[in-house]
Amino acid sequence: MSHLWLAQSLAWFLFFLGLGQLLPDLRRFLPRGPESLDSSLLLLKDIKESLLCGDLPSSETWNRISLIPKPWGSLAHESLSELRENGLPVLPTLERMEGLIRDQIHAAAQAKARVAQAWGQAIVCGSFVPGVALALYGLLPGVAELGKIWWLWVSLALLLNLVGLLWLLSLCEKARWAGLPPMKRVWWPFVLCFGEQVLALLRSGVPPDLAWARAMPQLARGASPLVASWGADFWAQASSCSRSSSAGLMEQWGQQVRDGLQKSLVEGRSCSERVESALSSLKQDWDARVERELGLLGSRALQPLFFCVAPAVLGLLAVGLIASVEF
Repeated sequence: MSHLWLAQSLAWFLFFLGLGQLLPDLRRFLPRGPESLDSSLLLLKDIKESLLCGDLPSSETWNRISLIPKPWGSLAHESLSELRENGLPVLPTLERMEGLIRDQIHAAAQAKARVAQAWGQAIVCGSFVPGVALALYGLLPGVAELGKIWWLWVSLALLLNLVGLLWLLSLCEKARWAGLPPMKRVWWPFVLCFGEQVLALLRSGVPPDLAWARAMPQLARGASPLVASWGADFWAQASSCSRSSSAGLMEQWGQQVRDGLQKSLVEGRSCSERVESALSSLKQDWDARVERELGLLGSRALQPLFFCVAPAVLGLLAVGLIASVEF
């Protein structure tokens, strides 16, 4: 009996040790904290306050903007450098960049609060099966006589439980990104950066077609499929796409912005207001999609519990009851 308890203790120790090794890899499913963006926001605020007080920031301070997490750092540094070289005011672009980073921090905090219920279910999902296995082993008389067969069933139940946990975490991450698949989630910040860079170039006096072409390399670094969808050629014909998905929303937005720039260029009107209005509309549509996905997360989170955790627990109960009757 002492050898059996020693083997069981060793098995549970190895299980929790493996779980501890797995947790760092699971952190990518969590809404990432805004610590680095907080410092970036403070940097932009310091530069803005210095400019409002009449002080010019040093070159080192301007270069620190490029250290902001991608893609915001490269966007802010390139856009502000473009405006400074042409002797144009930088405060409007600086305030818009500050607003973008503030919105991202707020969105991350809000998403973290909204998925708290799902994370509570994930904790139950991770602890329910081991708790039931230990309770059955201690309460039912025939379970201990099963030996390796019982621990084999426990291992299978834990494996199924882990699948349910990963499923639940992926649902939380998918809801936070408005249903976007993992490969397309980088599109959203790059689309915002593209719009802000086009707006900064237009304000610096660059023609719309050249502003579109000069902003394309920035977009191609992280969202090259959008370049093919929008068309690197400013005068290319727009392709059809659907707004039913979040990816389709961004694809159609780029085509609408290009059409608006083409009309403004032909009509000889200002393009900045159209791009600014299109960016505001895109953010509202995105926020509405995220809100809808987070609202549905509570009901969708029940799927892993029914399809993974429940069969694992019921299987352990069935084996335990059969063992108690036979022995």
